[in-house]
Amino acid sequence: MKRFNFSLLLLLLITQLAWSQKKTKFGDIDRADLAMTEYAADTSAKAVILYDDGYTDLDYIKGRGFAVNFTRHVRIKVLKKSGLDYADFSILLYQNTKEREKVVKFKAITHSLKNGKAVATKVSKKELFNENLSENRSVAKVAMPQVEVGSIIEIEYSVVSPFYWNLWDWQYQYEIPVRHSEYQINYPEWFDYNIKFKGYDLEYVTALDLNSDSRSIFFGAADKVSYQRMKSGWVAENMPAFVEEAYISTKRNFLVAVTFELASTKFPGSMYKSYITSWEEMGQSMMESDGFGKQLAKGKTKFLAAAIDQATAGATTPEAKIAAVYQLINQKVAWNEHNGKFTRQPLKEAYYKGRGSVAEINLLLIGALRRADIDADPVLISTKEHGFLNPGFPAMSQFNYVLAKVNLPDGKYLLLDASNNSLPMNLLSPKCINDKGLVVKKEGINWIELRPSGKFTVIHSFDLTMNEDMAWTGNMKSRCKDYGASYMRQTYEAKADQATYIATMESENDGLVVSNYTVDGLKKVGQSIKESCEVSFDNQIMDGGDLLYFNPMLTYGKTENPFKLPKRTYPVNFPYPQSIVYSFQYKIPEGYEIDELPEKKVIALPEKGGTFSYSARVQNGKIMVISQFKINKNRFLPNEYLQLKEFYNIVIAKHAEQVVLRKV
Repeated sequence: MKRFNFSLLLLLLITQLAWSQKKTKFGDIDRADLAMTEYAADTSAKAVILYDDGYTDLDYIKGRGFAVNFTRHVRIKVLKKSGLDYADFSILLYQNTKEREKVVKFKAITHSLKNGKAVATKVSKKELFNENLSENRSVAKVAMPQVEVGSIIEIEYSVVSPFYWNLWDWQYQYEIPVRHSEYQINYPEWFDYNIKFKGYDLEYVTALDLNSDSRSIFFGAADKVSYQRMKSGWVAENMPAFVEEAYISTKRNFLVAVTFELASTKFPGSMYKSYITSWEEMGQSMMESDGFGKQLAKGKTKFLAAAIDQATAGATTPEAKIAAVYQLINQKVAWNEHNGKFTRQPLKEAYYKGRGSVAEINLLLIGALRRADIDADPVLISTKEHGFLNPGFPAMSQFNYVLAKVNLPDGKYLLLDASNNSLPMNLLSPKCINDKGLVVKKEGINWIELRPSGKFTVIHSFDLTMNEDMAWTGNMKSRCKDYGASYMRQTYEAKADQATYIATMESENDGLVVSNYTVDGLKKVGQSIKESCEVSFDNQIMDGGDLLYFNPMLTYGKTENPFKLPKRTYPVNFPYPQSIVYSFQYKIPEGYEIDELPEKKVIALPEKGGTFSYSARVQNGKIMVISQFKINKNRFLPNEYLQLKEFYNIVIAKHAEQVVLRKV
């Protein structure tokens, strides 16, 4: 029997090593670790995981069957105030309607050095408290006492799980460095697990050279069965901290970790059973499921017939009919903030209650579209927070969301999400734009790319004159479209009222005073939003005697590069393409002339990834300044990072340049 199905990449990256380090004894703290004030390998670290040891043993419990026993022993050294958050420790647990994982052992100590003396504050299992997160997830939490800068948090716990197909994953990398991390799994030869390593710093992980041993169990009163206990393990030394930078999908995609999936079982006297299916088989299973495919049977949506006929009565084109059906479901059923791929209630019940999950709302939409003779299919996706899909491991657990795919007569298609009422029909929420989606239908499955169907578009224009107090005064007009309009709408609606929104605008832009503000399109999802107001900018002109200096971008220029790393090992993921335009007109004050203007600048990223243009010129007694910033794709690979970083540096430098006026 094969132990694991390792990928070729894993075999290249991870070599064998005999590891004979003695296990660290709980409570036995090295004085040097207690006295440590900074971590030499990363002096910026707010904390460091000194030791993290995990052990999973799949064993047989008489009368109950196979169970997973997981034990972890971890030590975390707090180095800065910002690292005090690690005093709040959580253990994530899985459950279903019948069984649940349980913490069976727990002990913890806060170690501190006070007046040169080691002090230990102990915590027992009774101080754990449990909290349900969802129908399948709960968490056991503890707040470690007496934690201060310099303390070492030490925790050891054991969890028993009845879910033997779900071995505990192990994370080697965190946002703080890890000095030593080791994980071992033991399981009977009757089980075969697939293994998956993920992350970009796999060179720090080495496989342990472990030998199997012989064990025996009693299945019945006298049925003794011998077997080989298989062993595997991996150790990481001096794993660097994962530095999370702007525009990342979710860090869980890139942290170094190992995960397991039950591939098959072959028990004595039993047939071989495979748990690994194909995507086609999984798709067929979804279509036969009561909580998914069977909900789309035509008889299940009969109750929608009258409402659909009424909604589409005036629709003369397929596009108009699609929009009418979408509006019907979107306005009738509000999202209850639950994602998921299976329904929790019949579609009819969700419709008449007016509340439902993502699965219920979008399966309702698909059923309604089909009843209106529109070709539509469900699409299973994983949201950004849920992580990337792995096409090599067919599993329902990879999905947590359902979209509707509408197939148009010209061969194109629309992706719709009726659970979102903050975006127009043609725009997906950025959380859904996560690589690929799986189209599921009776005839089979196919993969589609999930791409933004619109841009973040914002255009600001200013017409300004300098007054006697050396302030720029005049008017401002803005237009926001697509994702730009959605962002504007959410920003505005997050404020208590218009006065609060204006006050925020003024506080975020030095010297700005806004009056006579008007806005149009806020309540019309799908339309552009237009703003207009009178503005005054104080403190933006520097008087140098015969010379006046000012930055024509005022407070709107880019001043900080979101990309600061010397190199980035994971992709840059913009939520959508961007087009941001600023247009300024400054009337040249009487008695002054141009002494210096910023030079024109035009740059472009390779492969049409983005462009930036900046120009300043004089026309009809006015200084005309235009800045156009565009990002044309939403994903940049690590080898494109330095070019993107320099692109931003050039924009920032240009936005910092000044206009100089000379007194005549």
